[in-house]
Amino acid sequence: MNDRVRAWLPSGALGLALTIRGVAEGSPISLTVHLVVAAVIVAVVRGYGLRKARRVVAGVLEPVDSPAPGRAREEESRRLADWCDGPEAASVLAVAGPPGVGKSRLMRGLARSRGPKWRTGLLRPGRGRDLVPALRTIGRPTLILVEEADLREDLDGLLAELRAHRGTTTIRLLLEVRRPHGVEDVVRLSEPDGVPSVQDADPDPVAAAALLVGPLPTLLRRVPELAGRTAAELESVAEEAADHPVRPVPVAGRLLAEVAAVRPGLIDRLTRDVSVKQARRALWWLALIVDESPEAAEAFLRLAASRPELLPRAVCCLVGDGLAQPLAALVAAREWSPAEREAMDSPDLPDAVRSALRAAA
Repeated sequence: MNDRVRAWLPSGALGLALTIRGVAEGSPISLTVHLVVAAVIVAVVRGYGLRKARRVVAGVLEPVDSPAPGRAREEESRRLADWCDGPEAASVLAVAGPPGVGKSRLMRGLARSRGPKWRTGLLRPGRGRDLVPALRTIGRPTLILVEEADLREDLDGLLAELRAHRGTTTIRLLLEVRRPHGVEDVVRLSEPDGVPSVQDADPDPVAAAALLVGPLPTLLRRVPELAGRTAAELESVAEEAADHPVRPVPVAGRLLAEVAAVRPGLIDRLTRDVSVKQARRALWWLALIVDESPEAAEAFLRLAASRPELLPRAVCCLVGDGLAQPLAALVAAREWSPAEREAMDSPDLPDAVRSALRAAA
C-alpha cells in the first residue's frame, strides 16, 4: 500500500483495508479469521464513537435535580407526557407563564418521571451545538430542558440541528419562556394560587431557609439553632422541611415577612455566598417582601448585582415600585442583548426600569 495512503488512514480503517487486501490477494490465512478481525475493528471504531458521543452529551446536559414542592398540575403533566411519547423523532415545546407559577417545577417533574430508558438533562449555557449528532449516535430517547430560553442566545445551533434531524432517535426539547416567541406548541400556566382558608404558617426559620435557598443541610447550618447539629441531624431537618412545603405563595410570603421582622440578620446570612441557582430562587421569594423588609430589599439588590446573569431574573421578579430606582441604576450599568431587552419588556415593570432598558438599546 502507498505510504502516503497508509499515513492518512485511521488505525482501524488501515487494519480493515489490509485485511481485505490480504483476502483479495489469496492470503493463506482463512477467510473466517479475516472476518473476525474485521468485526473486532468495526466494534472498536463503533465503541470509540459511542464513548465520544457520551462525553459530548455529558458536557452539554446537566443532571436534573428534584423539583421544589408545589401545586400539582395533573392536566399539564399529562399533556407533557403525551408529547414526550409522541411519534415525532424531534419536537419542541414551550412552557410559558409569569414568574412563580411553577414552570421550572413542572418541567423538572416531567424529567424525573421519565422511565430508565430516557436520558434527561438541563442544557448548559453555550453548549447546544453538536448535541443532536451525539444523541443520534447513542440512540437513546432524550428530553432536554432549557430554563429561561427567551433570555438565551445559544439555541440557534441546537434548533437548526433538530430541524435537520432525520433519524429515528427520539429527541424532545422543552423550553421555559415568559412569552412564547416563535414556538408553535405552548403549554400556558396561570398565575400562582390565591390564599385558601388555612391557618397562618408559623414564622419558622427552617421553613424560611427552605423557601429561600432550598432545604440543604449546609445552608440550614446558618440558622443559629441548628449551628451545632451533626450532619445526620441536619439531613433529617432538611428532609422534614422538604416534605412539608409552605403553600400557597401568599402564605409563604407572609411567613418570610414575619421571619424577617423577628429574626434580623437571618435573611442576610442565608442569602450570602450562594450558588447562582440558589440566588435565582431567593430573588423570587425576596421580591415578595421587599416593600415590608429593608433586609430583604438589601439582599435582593445585593444578589441582583452579584452576577450579570442574575439581573434579568431580578427584573422579572420585581414587584412594586419600592426598588425601581436602584434596580434601574443596575440595569443602566449592564450591557443587554436585544433578546434580553425584548424579554424584559413588560407593562408591569416600573417606569424607571423600562426607561433604563430603552436607554440600554
